[in-house]
Amino acid sequence: MGSIANYLFLVTRPVVLDYLLALYLAWDIVLVFVCYILKVGLIYICFVF
Repeated sequence: MGSIANYLFLVTRPVVLDYLLALYLAWDIVLVFVCYILKVGLIYICFVF
């Protein structure tokens, strides 16, 4: 029973870590994207007004 639990732990742990890493990278990309939109928006507003 213990060996099965260890096997499941070894199998699922990398998947969870990959998921968390992907989520972290996605947040990083989202933040950069939002900053870019805000920057472009500010430049556009400055040009309009």
